[in-house]
Amino acid sequence: MRTQLKTYGWTTALGLTLAAACGTTRTGDESREERLATETAALGQAQFADSHHPSPIDRKAGNNTGSEAASEAVSEPVSEAARAVVTKAKAYRLSSRAPRNTPPEPNGATQTTTSPVLPASLALGFDRDGRRLRPRFSDGAWKTVLHNAHVTLPEHANEPFHLRDDASSLAVTVTLEGAKHVRAEVADGYLVYPNAAPGGGDVLHRANVEGTEDYLLYEAKPAAKELHYRVALGQEVAGMRMLQDSGTLEFIDPSGTPRLRMNAPYAVDGNGERRELTVRVDGCSYDRDPRAPWGRRATAPGATECTVAITLPEEGYPLLVDPAWTATGSMLVLRFDFDPVRLKTSGDVLVLSNGPG
Repeated sequence: MRTQLKTYGWTTALGLTLAAACGTTRTGDESREERLATETAALGQAQFADSHHPSPIDRKAGNNTGSEAASEAVSEPVSEAARAVVTKAKAYRLSSRAPRNTPPEPNGATQTTTSPVLPASLALGFDRDGRRLRPRFSDGAWKTVLHNAHVTLPEHANEPFHLRDDASSLAVTVTLEGAKHVRAEVADGYLVYPNAAPGGGDVLHRANVEGTEDYLLYEAKPAAKELHYRVALGQEVAGMRMLQDSGTLEFIDPSGTPRLRMNAPYAVDGNGERRELTVRVDGCSYDRDPRAPWGRRATAPGATECTVAITLPEEGYPLLVDPAWTATGSMLVLRFDFDPVRLKTSGDVLVLSNGPG
């Protein structure tokens, strides 16, 4: 017997699968804008085709097979500019309260802990497949999460990346609007696009087996007040859902299960202070109901493409901005002290827990 674990803390949803004992299982005359629009559309169609016919990847061995085996490894020299972006991004650390069982400071003050905003890269390298870059991971990396997602990243910052949930084939294609036509460089396991961010700044992708974290590094306040992501929805996307208390945006399959999401974006300043960012969706309908999505009819987007707008802070620069686009197998927020309860009516397992500190 297998049961589905639905976790709220309080409104955080976690789609895990548990055993019955609650143990975890595992150019010519056309303008530049017209040309880029044509290229983006063509790439998006090709990537959606991939989502309907998943490419042959041996997850257990961590190796590519079939057509992917012929992909060209990215091995160009890395510029000093790209290395500098990684160095600066790694310097950002997020301050937070230590867990509840941590002893207080001698003066009685609550202890704080810091963690890197940019964790170490999991990618062993990237393979070029046409205009797409596919990350490679170790054998063990695929086993660290319950739900994998397959991501392909753009060769240039103004081109789209593609994210597909491996279990359901639900997919989205995402383009950072206003980004410059800057070629990607591989530095220390990250994909770096120096000086490519809208309004000035740098773009860095940290690929992982659940998706990608899309970092933007701004040394100074950009002219634009918002970041705009154009999101093309695959055919399997039956609905979208916004967690209003956090700004997390979920992409839902016909059964009502969230399969992919944009985690609530935030920015961190040089002092380690975290700033939550406001999210708005234009062009698509989405569910605002705080109840869990399972067992309810999904709110149809009403369109195949929409814009996700993220409001940037007015002050506090330099800042590192971190939206992440991932599968839904991991918790949105680190939790402690779990208390599971099996629901008699459905057999689901509800887990209540405390957040950090």
